[in-house]
Amino acid sequence: MVPGTSGGEQQGTEPEEAVDQQYHWYSGAPSLHAPSKPAAAPAAARSCRVLSSRHGGGNGAGTFASQPRVGRRLPYRTSSVGRLAMMMMAAAGEGGGCEMEGEVVGDGGESAPVARTEDEGARDAGGTEADQSAPVTASSEGQGGGVRSSINSASSSVPGSGGPVGEVGGRGIVGRRREAPLTEREGFAMVKKVLPGGGEGLEMDLEGLRDMRSNVNKIKRSMRRAVEEEDYKTAGDLRNEMAAIRAKDPLYVVSDLLGVAVSKEKFKRAARLRDAKDWILRESRGSVFEVDRLVCLGDKASNIITTDPEGATVRRFLRNDQVAEISRTGQIQLPVWSPDGKMVAFSVLKAGSGGAPIESAKILVYRESGSLVLDVGVPRAPFLLMWSPSSQSLTYLSNSEGPGGATIRLSEILVAAAKTPYRTKTRGLAQGNPLFYAYTKKDSRNADMVVHTANRVYHLDMTTGDEVDISTRAAQLFMAPSTHCEGGEDAVILVETDGDESGQHLVSGRVDGSAKKRICPTRGFSTFGVSPDGQRLCLMQQDMTTGFYTISVLEGGEGALDPLSTATMEQVEIPLDRVIMAFFFSPDSTKLLCLATKMSKSELAVARSSMRLGFQLKFQWVIYDCETRDVQLLDEFSPRPFFLKMYLPYFDMFAQGFTPWAPDSKSFSYVSAEASFVQEVPDDGLAPLPRELGPNMEFVSWSFC
Repeated sequence: MVPGTSGGEQQGTEPEEAVDQQYHWYSGAPSLHAPSKPAAAPAAARSCRVLSSRHGGGNGAGTFASQPRVGRRLPYRTSSVGRLAMMMMAAAGEGGGCEMEGEVVGDGGESAPVARTEDEGARDAGGTEADQSAPVTASSEGQGGGVRSSINSASSSVPGSGGPVGEVGGRGIVGRRREAPLTEREGFAMVKKVLPGGGEGLEMDLEGLRDMRSNVNKIKRSMRRAVEEEDYKTAGDLRNEMAAIRAKDPLYVVSDLLGVAVSKEKFKRAARLRDAKDWILRESRGSVFEVDRLVCLGDKASNIITTDPEGATVRRFLRNDQVAEISRTGQIQLPVWSPDGKMVAFSVLKAGSGGAPIESAKILVYRESGSLVLDVGVPRAPFLLMWSPSSQSLTYLSNSEGPGGATIRLSEILVAAAKTPYRTKTRGLAQGNPLFYAYTKKDSRNADMVVHTANRVYHLDMTTGDEVDISTRAAQLFMAPSTHCEGGEDAVILVETDGDESGQHLVSGRVDGSAKKRICPTRGFSTFGVSPDGQRLCLMQQDMTTGFYTISVLEGGEGALDPLSTATMEQVEIPLDRVIMAFFFSPDSTKLLCLATKMSKSELAVARSSMRLGFQLKFQWVIYDCETRDVQLLDEFSPRPFFLKMYLPYFDMFAQGFTPWAPDSKSFSYVSAEASFVQEVPDDGLAPLPRELGPNMEFVSWSFC
């Protein structure tokens, strides 16, 4: 279970001292309104037009997730799931959704200087706390329950460097020069040039690296369990096995050499090593220094931490006085991991006095290690935060008081050198009503956007601002587009109405508008998503007979989604007599995690007609194996209202920035009304009991690597 801490990660702390320092970040926080005064919907909540969907829920900018809202203005046809969600919100005093507004803003100010520590510099050069020590956890019973403290038992540090580095991720965005990405052969040729002996004896295959790192992650988990069980011999053997595997990874060697080059001020060589390291990190899908942590939002959304899956090591971002201030006057929203796992961003809203609209809003970015990167005020409260694939910038959606719909704003997070403070520049990118978007996939360092507004889907060049229409007949019965790069070029999945408006089809089209092909016909409102490997497509669409949603997986193998390919896809409907509310592909693309109602469709229809829903409705997780086509149903639970309101109505949009899945696809996280849990994927049909992380959490999200 995750303990509360007074700051940072506890290491080398005796249990008694840990109890004294404990801060119950998950304890109940004061209401946003005085107890003697009934809570009222803020003015902004009554008047703003906020992102809406078939679900009718949603969190508008300028409102708190725990506050009621009134008025529903739905630009789209409301489906059965939408009515279900609205009834659930109404049962708890929650309002429905309304339309989005926004404004275009110019360059913002700079953030306050933040000095980087030597440890952070070393981490940038290749090391993380997980690679520098293997913690041994000890438990003791104290106030508030069991408290863990971490004690270093082994050290296997990886030399790093705190020397000068380039901009975050190695390259900036403004004025960038587009470069053709290196092939695997070209990339490893570059790596071999900077390694002694040409890297002989090292793993020089991308798929081999990914498999090797997956094994390292499994060994790390086994080692943690061995330490918890005080089986230190096994833990030592596992540590040696992990070290032997890592010795074959070129990234460790390159990181070592980079640290030496910087310390000796051989900056030309350091630049070549940096480029080699960047390429390995980018092309091998995540850092070898596995983050494998969860970001957790505390009760009443007043505190935020990260923890390992066992809850043994906890890091806090905010001081006790900051948590107390937020619990009195505001709320934390939208925690989101950067794709490289190095940073966590979130927004903090401050309520106006006497139930007035939001007084102020800001975005904070922290290193996962706990140090502040960015603290910048924004003119309008965000209701969506999304990192760019390169982890160099944040985009967010927000509203405005005037016409124009929602606005996508880009916050570029720049750093020039190790001791230079981070700066931010903010500019508007697009407007629409409503507005949804996704990043392209082919080149993570130079990703553009695909934007959907009304009946138009277009490609937005992030450098020039140029727009290229992909479709002007996009159906208004879907929300977020889903991007992929099957066929070697950026493409997008969308729903398009037929030329004679007799029907609509799911379509895959090149983002440059040069090619397009139909995948399958659709009916009613549709939600869809492409698997991480681009081989599968999940489609959730409205059953026009019952009004509920059916879910299916389309499979066609490599290249089937390529707009130029003539290959067709097989559509397999998942045999599930439940109402599906959301779905998430596992990182390895072999499993589909579905959130479904506990009631069957027929039972739910009866309950709906008698208005017996509200928040007493139970849910359960369903795991669909895409390879064996087996379906496994897990135990029922009741989600938190925070998740139901903020994330569920727009899960296809939010799923681009958060995942419940562990990086190894072996487990997933979720929050119930009582606590947050980690659930291991059942093996041979036997589902292990979920492991509790901590009580009274609002939201959890796993890192991508």
